[in-house]
Amino acid sequence: KDNAVSQGWWTVQPGACAKAMTNALSSDAVYILAQRKSGGTLVGGPQRFCTTTAAFEIRGNAHCAGRGFADSGFAATRTRGLSGYVAHIGPGGLNRGS
Repeated sequence: KDNAVSQGWWTVQPGACAKAMTNALSSDAVYILAQRKSGGTLVGGPQRFCTTTAAFEIRGNAHCAGRGFADSGFAATRTRGLSGYVAHIGPGGLNRGS
C-alpha cells in the first residue's frame, strides 16, 4: 500500500497495442483499469487506486478524494515470477487465458 503507484491514461485503438510499463516486473500483481473512451469500464475490480481524468502518476492509494482524485477499482493480474506481462483486452474485457 505504501508503494502503490497508479498511472494513466493510454489511448489504444482497437486491434492495437500500447506499452504501459517498460521496467521488468518486481511485484506479484499488476492492476488494470480499462475504460471505453465513450465511458464505461471494460476491465476493473476490487483493488482501489487513485485516478484522475488527465494523464497522471499518483503515489499512494489512500485518501484519494481528500487529495483531489477519484477512487477507482482495478483488476489484479498475476505476475509473480514473470519479467513481463501482456494484457489482452477486448470488447468483453480482460482475456484471462492470455
